[in-house]
Amino acid sequence: MRAVRVDEFGGPEVLVVRELPDPEPGPGEVLVEVGAANVIYLDTLIRGGAARDHFPQTPPYVPGGSVVGRVAEVGPSTDPAWIGVRVLTRTDDGGYADRVAVPAEGLVRVPGELRPSTPWRSWSTARPR
Repeated sequence: MRAVRVDEFGGPEVLVVRELPDPEPGPGEVLVEVGAANVIYLDTLIRGGAARDHFPQTPPYVPGGSVVGRVAEVGPSTDPAWIGVRVLTRTDDGGYADRVAVPAEGLVRVPGELRPSTPWRSWSTARPR
């Protein structure tokens, strides 16, 4: 599978597309086909090495703290009803990839009318005035 990996600390130039082995869901986990991954300012600080005291990340690693996508597979002792469901989930790391294995307990169903390409707005801008 393709993943964007950080091989060394630095600016955006250290983000490199690599072919990595497909993750396999373990007990209580699911495999999510990633439709979109979040990109936040904290990712840039960690990638630059500035936050090592608080986030002891060391290269190489695949960044990305959460994703939205569709459950493609379930691991042992995981409810098979999750297969095919569109979800939002925290990944801790690994979200900048085609697929990611995550704990099923952290999955949030995404309503059918929302798509990964739909612009997301914060609560403060989305609520009626």
